[in-house]
Amino acid sequence: MTEPSDSYTSVGAYPLHEATRITELLDAGDIDYEVEIDDSEIKNMSIVTIAVRGGTAGLGCKMRIFVKNTQIEEANAILRKMFPV
Repeated sequence: MTEPSDSYTSVGAYPLHEATRITELLDAGDIDYEVEIDDSEIKNMSIVTIAVRGGTAGLGCKMRIFVKNTQIEEANAILRKMFPV
């Protein structure tokens, strides 16, 4: 994927299972977003590291979510509900 345009802002990178929940809520809220998959942790691992770790469990891909700037407040409200501080 190409870099998201300047009219989008990242709201974070999440494990795929959480990102799926977030994008479902963004869809339900009619919020425009783009995603970028980051699997660099796995791609950059050597075979030796994978063998020592016993695999790649826990190092899965992350999905970075970019939301249209005009809808950032609505997206942040969804994220605050999902991840209260």
